Amino acid sequence: MIKKMGGWLMGLGLVIVLTGCGGQKSPVSSSSAVAKSADQTTIISETAETTTNGAKENSIVKSSRPTVFIHGYSGGWGSFGGMISRLSGDGTGLNELSLTVDAAGTVTSKGKLSGEKTNPLIQVLFENNQTTDENYAIWIAACLAYLKQEYNINEVNLVGHSQGGVAVVKYLGEYSEDAQQPKLTKAVVIAAPFNDFTDTAANQSLDDEIQQGPTVKNSRYTEIFEVGSQFPVDLPLLVIAGQLSEEDLSDGTVPLTSALAGIAPLRQAKVAVSYQVFIGKNAQHSLLHENTAVDQAVTNFLWGK
Repeated sequence: MIKKMGGWLMGLGLVIVLTGCGGQKSPVSSSSAVAKSADQTTIISETAETTTNGAKENSIVKSSRPTVFIHGYSGGWGSFGGMISRLSGDGTGLNELSLTVDAAGTVTSKGKLSGEKTNPLIQVLFENNQTTDENYAIWIAACLAYLKQEYNINEVNLVGHSQGGVAVVKYLGEYSEDAQQPKLTKAVVIAAPFNDFTDTAANQSLDDEIQQGPTVKNSRYTEIFEVGSQFPVDLPLLVIAGQLSEEDLSDGTVPLTSALAGIAPLRQAKVAVSYQVFIGKNAQHSLLHENTAVDQAVTNFLWGK
C-alpha cells in the first residue's frame, strides 16, 4: 500500500569522576548508576533503572502509539533498520510502516498501521539525506501531519540518530505545538551533535556543561536553543551519547561534550531530560544504533513498566 501527501508543507538526539579541565575522563555524578552490558559496554545513567537484560513482552507496556525513527546525515534504511528488526523480533514492537520524504516534502508510505496495541514502529527515510537541520525538522513535521491525517494518530514517540536527533529537538522547539501535529509523548536522541563538532572538554567539566551549557557555542547550538524555540514542558526526553574509551571522549565522530550540550538548555526550558553515556568500542557513532544495550535503553525508556 502506497500513499502520498505533500500539502502540509504549504501550510507552514571502570568510570572516573570528572574533576575539571585537563585530563578529563568519563562523566559520573552522585546520582549516576553504572552497569555493563553483555558486550562489556559500560553504561552511565542518571537513574538507577539501567538494565542490560533482553526485552521481555511482560516487562513492557503495549499500545497503538507509533514510534517514529529519524536517521542522520547521509543515513538510510541501515541507520535504524537493524534496531527496528531487533525490536520487532523480540516482541517489543512491530515494524508496520515506512515513510519516505522527497526533496519537495511529499510523504510516500509503504505498509499500513494496524491500530492494534503492537507498539508500532515507523522508519522515516529522507531522499535528500544531505541537507539542513531545518529541512529535516520540516520533513519530520510533514510525516507526523501525514500520520494524523491518514491514521488519526494523536500521540507519537520520536527517536533520532545524529543529525536526526538534532532535527528531533529542532522540531520540538519549532513545530510540535502546531495544531496539525500529534502530541509527542516521549523522545530519544542518540549521538546528536547539538554543538556541532565543537569540543569544550579542555575548558569545562562535563558536570559544568550539564548544569550550565557549553562555554563555546557553535551556530548550530544557537539556532536550536537560543532563537525563540518553545519546547514542550515536562516532555520526557532521553539523551544517549557514546564514548570510545576513558581517554577518547567522543564516539569517533561526535565529541561527548557536543552530544550532551543540549541537556542544560532543555532542562532550563522544563523538558524532563535524562541521559545515558555508553563507553566502549560498540559506542562508536554508527554502532550505537546497532548496540543491543542501546536497544534496551530505548525499550526501557519508551515502553518500560
